[in-house]
Amino acid sequence: MTLIQKIAIVKSKLRRYDFESGYSHPAEPDIQELFDFHENDPEFLNMFEEDRGLATFIECLRHLDLSPASKTYWVKRGLSSPDLQVRWATVDSMEDWEETKDLLRNHKESCKGLCETIANIISLWDK
Repeated sequence: MTLIQKIAIVKSKLRRYDFESGYSHPAEPDIQELFDFHENDPEFLNMFEEDRGLATFIECLRHLDLSPASKTYWVKRGLSSPDLQVRWATVDSMEDWEETKDLLRNHKESCKGLCETIANIISLWDK
């Protein structure tokens, strides 16, 4: 199966199934495989031309075994999105990724509710 076909399968599953906190998403094994074999492939890194599906994708990342470089790339990508849902999903996913805390500390967020969530996460990390 080609990378393009694998990406199409992941995108299809991301569209078909919502992410539910506390549960694994049907796309997670396929996403992990993409990271395992195509982590630095430009086709994979640019699989979301627009942000459609990106929030669910990022929410799935919290359960996967990712390299620090991959976490950093997707956190930067998510936090820079104009879509609040994508930024919120990114912050939620980062909650367990303390190694990305500097990105969160330096993020300038325009949404007051998300700012409060960010402050709460940072205060938990600082304890």
